[in-house]
Amino acid sequence: MAATAMLSCQITTKMLVAIAHEMLDRWLVWVEEAEPVPENAREALANRDLWLRRSSAERDPDNQIAVQMFGEELTDKLVRSLWGADRILKGGS
Repeated sequence: MAATAMLSCQITTKMLVAIAHEMLDRWLVWVEEAEPVPENAREALANRDLWLRRSSAERDPDNQIAVQMFGEELTDKLVRSLWGADRILKGGS
């Protein structure tokens, strides 16, 4: 790799790392400042969250590409893992 290309790659990597840290720091502030969800609204919120995750994973039109690359069975397993279908929750959380 030419020195110029290597330098360009290093600059790009540093920039991406800086942007990623900035985005993560912003998200952590949002989490820290967020109001707790009232106890009586948590189940409804969890159900909505699950529905959104499942819908977006299962309805992704690019799942067709995964089927072509990995087959139907593995794609189904991957899609299920995206929305958390097979996760094991500890302590009801």
